[in-house]
Amino acid sequence: MNLSRSRSSAPRTLAATVLAAATLGAGLPAVAHADPGDVSVSITVVNNTNKTLKLDDLHADEGAWVHYPAPNIAKSGSNFIKTESSDDEGDTAGFVRYKSAKAVVEIRWENQYDGENSFSCKVPDSMICTMTGDEQSADANVKITVK
Repeated sequence: MNLSRSRSSAPRTLAATVLAAATLGAGLPAVAHADPGDVSVSITVVNNTNKTLKLDDLHADEGAWVHYPAPNIAKSGSNFIKTESSDDEGDTAGFVRYKSAKAVVEIRWENQYDGENSFSCKVPDSMICTMTGDEQSADANVKITVK
């Protein structure tokens, strides 16, 4: 059966009106509000040792994990981790700790919405930790090499 053009478009118009009203009434945030994730930290950890680094502990002190660390970083391997703020104008901070047969590697970071960022890498005296990248950006991206 064929409906006339005016009869078939009326249900569509009604459906579009109901959908628009439901969307507006859903309490969606206004466009002027900033989204969480104002600041983030992306870290690539490069393991240039001759041992596998095993994840021992991790914590996002502020903000939330976007990309969790892998349980292991093989020798000559790397791993990408990321946290970001979870509140409008919030900070992100955290740490990861890796262990190998005779070493502990601890990496800490803090990216403040309004302030200086900080990064640290603690290794035993027999090892070296270097850092390169954009440490002071709102979306800080660094590479930390352990050797």
